[in-house]
Amino acid sequence: MSTFLQINLNCCKAAQALALQQAAESNVDLLIVSEPCPTKVDAWYYDAHGKAAIACLRGLPVDIVGPTETGFTWIQAGTLRIYSCYWSPRSDPNLAQYSAFLSNLEHSIRSHSGDSLICGDFNAHHSAWGSCSNNKKGDALMDLIQSLGLIICNTGTTPTFQRASGSSVIDITLASPRVASRISNWSVLDTVTLSDHSYIQFTLLSAPIKPVNATYSRRLHAPALASFLSTGQLLHFSNSTDVDEMAINLNSALYAVCGLPLADNKGKRRSVHWWSPSLSALRKTANHLRRVFQRKRRRLGAAACTDEELAAKSAKLALVKAIRNAKDQAWRQLCDDVERDPWGKPYKIAPSYNPAPLSVTSD
Repeated sequence: MSTFLQINLNCCKAAQALALQQAAESNVDLLIVSEPCPTKVDAWYYDAHGKAAIACLRGLPVDIVGPTETGFTWIQAGTLRIYSCYWSPRSDPNLAQYSAFLSNLEHSIRSHSGDSLICGDFNAHHSAWGSCSNNKKGDALMDLIQSLGLIICNTGTTPTFQRASGSSVIDITLASPRVASRISNWSVLDTVTLSDHSYIQFTLLSAPIKPVNATYSRRLHAPALASFLSTGQLLHFSNSTDVDEMAINLNSALYAVCGLPLADNKGKRRSVHWWSPSLSALRKTANHLRRVFQRKRRRLGAAACTDEELAAKSAKLALVKAIRNAKDQAWRQLCDDVERDPWGKPYKIAPSYNPAPLSVTSD
């Protein structure tokens, strides 16, 4: 099972840093990015112009790296080929370049005999993935989807892109049928991203999703439940000041009274090394003020919520500045730690060496 996080970062350095923290908290294995920060990361895989990227965050074995193409990049793990795509909305008006991009993408997908997962921001509108209307790019992309027999994994009509001028669904997840049958919990996350796009998160299971057997269900083990309640641990949980610890203890208790084995949390990551409780508080505030602004704008219109909009923007800017300062401070501290103890924390943070995967020069 692998967890994916998909996002257009709008070329924002702070948004990229926050995406890495979001990925760490959610145990994300692959981060699929459109418009990453212009400063490239050595361990990421980019398209020809650095506008689409894939980051393997938890040691997923990459067998093949695709050639650099305009508008998309891909890696292959086993028989699964994973694509990250991006096409600018400021492309040629007659769509000649966009058509060439789709043609190259189709050729790449058809050249692979295994399964494919295609994620990205195509800046294409079509009702098939939740847009309010269709445009020429959407129609062209829909023709590609149908010709390749791909499945659209987007569910619902929650916008993936929002600005004061409007919102739309332009970030898309596509998959070949066998891969689509393994995708679970596809959702657009309602959290601050420091970009005008939202996070998309989903899980790729190791086997197709099977229908739930109605005759089988997990039941509470009555003696275990009575024993647990007699200890008064619920009161202890409610008095805890550490929310994470409370959730872990309560989850463990639920597993125990249901007779289930505990989930394996080995290797679980909670944050990047420069994250702090103060940043969590700023993100929480930014999320709250953003939602207050959005709710009032939906009810009363943009003209009636200028104060809320200003407060949301100020909170977002405060988070951006705090992330920048935290990363700078962490970098200075890391340099000092290298001088004092090179085999301590700096050694643990540095990525382990992995042999370079096989690269191909053509399809």
